[in-house]
Amino acid sequence: MEIFDSPDVQSFLNRRLTSLPKNGHGELRRMAKATGIHTTTMSQIYKGDRALSLEQAHDIAEDLGLSPLEKKYLLALVHRERAGTQKLRSFFEDELKELREGRDRISMVVKKDKTLTADERAQFYSNWYYAGIAVLSSIPKLQTVEALATHTGLTKTRLKEAIEFLVKSGISVSKNGRLSHGTKSTHLESSSPLIARHHGNWRVKAMEKHPNLSEDEVAYSSPMSLSEQDAKRIRKMIVAFVKEVAAIRDPSPCEEAYCLNI
Repeated sequence: MEIFDSPDVQSFLNRRLTSLPKNGHGELRRMAKATGIHTTTMSQIYKGDRALSLEQAHDIAEDLGLSPLEKKYLLALVHRERAGTQKLRSFFEDELKELREGRDRISMVVKKDKTLTADERAQFYSNWYYAGIAVLSSIPKLQTVEALATHTGLTKTRLKEAIEFLVKSGISVSKNGRLSHGTKSTHLESSSPLIARHHGNWRVKAMEKHPNLSEDEVAYSSPMSLSEQDAKRIRKMIVAFVKEVAAIRDPSPCEEAYCLNI
């Protein structure tokens, strides 16, 4: 549930609370501890009996991992609620409208071109989590910020920043608080100067995973000496294997995420 769909602070906080497992049982206590806001005060805020201060709103935005645009929207909601005159309230109404339009420009407009620009490629391949989030968001159970945060261990703030880039560049689409695939291709040619970074990102993740491999997971490294002819045979086998993997992968339902390093 996006903050831009909420008419006021109380509505946003309550709708978020009820969207969590067990209707958010224990969430108020957790937020109070994380933000330093007294539990009684936090309860009053959620019930609408007490208005948020700007400082409290900022702390809550940080705890929830709101993106910079979402944070501005929450603070604008607080400003509007605390406005002492109709003139000032109208001013913040206009600001909220501009922020909603800014969200629409980012999340609704999809570029017609199908490939990433040079700058977009540089950012996309700078860290594993850009590609990781794009892949994970193809799985229905992992299409929300909360689910992605739990699965990846990334902070909500980092996730929000990455998602904003993925949506803005057309790699992903955000709708009603859920992330899915966009229209951009992220294929990287073997001659690209970014290819080493791409391979390195996922090899590092594989090494991090190695101490905790399950019985169903496979890791294989084998320094060897053999004839040049046999080495060429093995290379052809690997190329054929990769093509076979792609033929299986493309029509396969998106249920879980895996990584193949060769």
